[in-house]
Amino acid sequence: RYNQPYWTLARVSAVVIAINLIPLVGTYTWTNSTLEAQFSDVFGSNWRDTIPDDVASRMRSVRFSWLEAFHGFEVPSNAKFTIPYCEDHPRYVKLHNGTVLANGSSKYTNITDTFVFDAYLPQWLEFNGTSMEKLPVIIFFHGIGMDFGSENVNITSQYLANQGYLVCDMMYGFVDWRKSQDETTFQNRSGRARRNGYDFPDTIHHIGNFTKFLEANADEYHADLDNIYFSGRSFGGWMAAVCAYGYNTTFFGTNFSSGITVRGCLPYYGAHGIPMAGSGNLVFGSDGAVNIRGSSNPDDPDFNAEWIYFDPLQLANSSISGISQLCPTMCIHGTNDYLVVAGWSKMLDSALKENDHDSITAFYPLGSHGFDAIHFSQYGQSILYYFERFLAVTRDYS
Repeated sequence: RYNQPYWTLARVSAVVIAINLIPLVGTYTWTNSTLEAQFSDVFGSNWRDTIPDDVASRMRSVRFSWLEAFHGFEVPSNAKFTIPYCEDHPRYVKLHNGTVLANGSSKYTNITDTFVFDAYLPQWLEFNGTSMEKLPVIIFFHGIGMDFGSENVNITSQYLANQGYLVCDMMYGFVDWRKSQDETTFQNRSGRARRNGYDFPDTIHHIGNFTKFLEANADEYHADLDNIYFSGRSFGGWMAAVCAYGYNTTFFGTNFSSGITVRGCLPYYGAHGIPMAGSGNLVFGSDGAVNIRGSSNPDDPDFNAEWIYFDPLQLANSSISGISQLCPTMCIHGTNDYLVVAGWSKMLDSALKENDHDSITAFYPLGSHGFDAIHFSQYGQSILYYFERFLAVTRDYS
C-alpha cells in the first residue's frame, strides 16, 4: 500500500511535468511537422537539395537537443556597437507643464538625434578588412518595449552572423512625446538612450536612410546588397513587413537605396494589425502621440495615404502596392501571445496567399510574447533551425 502523502505528491508532480512538457511535445509534433510541409509546398519537395553544402554544413543538424536545452550553447561574437548612420529631429515635443513645442506637423530642429546600429559578422571576417567577401544582410528591428539603443536579442544576431550573414540591429525613433522641464534642458541624443518624439513614418524613413548608408559602406561591412532580409520582434515585426513589402514601391520613392533587393521577411509576433485601429484610436504613450498622422478614412478631408502604405495587409495587395511579386515571408508567433494576438500573423498569411505571394507561418504552442528569448529552449532551437533554412533557400547565390 502506497504512503498516501508521497503518492499524492507524485501524482501532482506528474501532472505539473506533463503540463510543462506540452510546449516541447507540441513544438516537436505539430509546429515542426507543419513547417516541413509548408517548406515543401512553397519551395518544392527537394528544397533541402537547393542549399549549397558549405552553407548547410554550418546549420543546426537537429530541431531540438536535450543537451543544449539543459546546458545552453555559446555563440562567439564578432561585433561593432553604436555605429551612427543618420540624424533626424523629433516632431512631438512638449514641456512637462504641457506646453507643446512641436505637435507632429513639423520637426523641432532645436533637437538633433543621431541614430545608431550594431553590426555582427562571422568570426572569419574583419570589419573593413582586406577580404572582399560579401554576405547576405539581415536587418533586425527591436520591439517598442526595448528602451535602450539598438540592443536586440543579440544571441540570435550573433548566431546568424556565424552562419555567414551580416546582421544589423537597428535603433530608430520611438512613437511618444519628447519631454523636458524647459527648452534649455532638451538633449541631442547620440548614444544608446531612447529617442522619443517620432511617428511611424519617421521610423521607416530612418531605415530607408540606413539602406543608403549600407550601400555607401558595403565594402567595410561586407554587405551583399542583392540579398537583404528584414526581421523584427513585435512593433519591429510590423516595421520589417512594411520595409520588405514597400521598399521599392512608388509611394516610398527614393527613401530606400535603389541598389538593394529584398529576399525575405521574417517577423516575430509582428504587430501587423496596428493600422486597423484607424486614426483617432491609435496612439502610443500616455499622452497620445499618434502613430500615423491624418485620417485613415479616404472620405475625410485630412485623409493620409500613409495609413494604407504602412499597413502590411494592404501592401500584400498588388493592386495597392504596385508590386506583382513580394518576397517570401515566414511569420513566427506564439499561440498564446497576450500582447500581439496570433491572429494578426494569420491575417497577414491569408492576405499574402490570397495575392499569390509565398508565405509560411510558424506557430508555437502556448508561446507568449517574447517566447523566443531563451535561444536554447524548445522554441528557440526550432526557430533557429527553420530561420536559417528559410534564409538559405531564398537567397540568391549567383
